[in-house]
Amino acid sequence: MSKPTSPPKVLRLFPSIVCPYSQRARWALRALELPHEIVEIDLTNKPEWYSQINSKGKVPALELPSGDVLTESMVILWYLEELAAKEGKGLLPDDPYLRAQIRLSIATFESAVQSPIYAALRNSDPAQKDQLNKAILSGLDEFFATVPVDKPINPFLTIATFPFVERLKGVTYWRGLEIPKQHERLRKWIEAVEKDETYQKIRAEEGAMIAQLEKFAKQKM
Repeated sequence: MSKPTSPPKVLRLFPSIVCPYSQRARWALRALELPHEIVEIDLTNKPEWYSQINSKGKVPALELPSGDVLTESMVILWYLEELAAKEGKGLLPDDPYLRAQIRLSIATFESAVQSPIYAALRNSDPAQKDQLNKAILSGLDEFFATVPVDKPINPFLTIATFPFVERLKGVTYWRGLEIPKQHERLRKWIEAVEKDETYQKIRAEEGAMIAQLEKFAKQKM
């Protein structure tokens, strides 16, 4: 694949279909209805020119019509939200307090849920399995404690976090995680998101995602 001509006429995203960080950005672009183009990056065979886009070689990266490039998925998400909000299409509430609460929920998820998920997948010690799985369940409780009970989960918050909820499948399959019945909010959230048309268009094909997680998990066994 040859390097696309720069700068692009519209926002240009460089993602990988199996990467949850990329999924965040791809989902936001569609949900916010921002004109864009996609240049898929194969993480197993990255083109040499991609280092000119992101010197770290990571995805996603977002190239702007100005020629500037943004990296780090949450940086990209906040940028896209601000861009769309100027056109009245933002996903975040106008109230500064509610916006701050969503930031808190994202930060809580990243530390209390996202990190333990990958810790569990990296773990190769059977003696630590139960402890790590309990950390995930405890983290989910901590996350949901920051989310209002009386209203649907904000779509921006869902975009920022749900790609990693998908990765719970890997912990369930390879590390024996069982989600107790009392986590009803998680179950309802998963059911609602999986019916979302935008999510259905950007989600990784389950077989590809499982294969990627299997490779990751086996590397750590």
